[in-house]
Amino acid sequence: MIRRMFVFSAAAFVFLGVGFAFGEFKKAVPEAAAPVQKARPAAQPLNQDIALFDITLDKNQNCRIWVSWQNKGNVKIDRVLREKVFVNGMLKDSSMNKIVLESGAFFSHGVGADPGITLAPGTWTVTATIDADNVLPESNEENNTLTKKLTCP
Repeated sequence: MIRRMFVFSAAAFVFLGVGFAFGEFKKAVPEAAAPVQKARPAAQPLNQDIALFDITLDKNQNCRIWVSWQNKGNVKIDRVLREKVFVNGMLKDSSMNKIVLESGAFFSHGVGADPGITLAPGTWTVTATIDADNVLPESNEENNTLTKKLTCP
């Protein structure tokens, strides 16, 4: 009888040992406790886009023309670009500018070297173009020119 108990105990020990060795008795992990993998956001394509934002007059500086640009792309722009400014259809400025703009940033400047391009009293049509030579590959080439009617008192 003792011998049978010993054989039975030994058989049960071997059976349990084999079960643990092959993972049959591993504790199940509930689904809620399982690690959750977060989906990565889709990568945005890199794009450059400089846009003319505004044309204004500084009436404190004899109606000097000012232009504002914005980097509407999602990468930094660091290039030399040509800007052209026309007043009533006549070219008044064609200058090269070193543009360094972070994504979303704005830049404004008075057109022309000091004292700059100024307008006489009256109403004028001013057209400005940035990247006039089209050297910057952009996601939107249609926003590089802006035309406004401006009045100098």
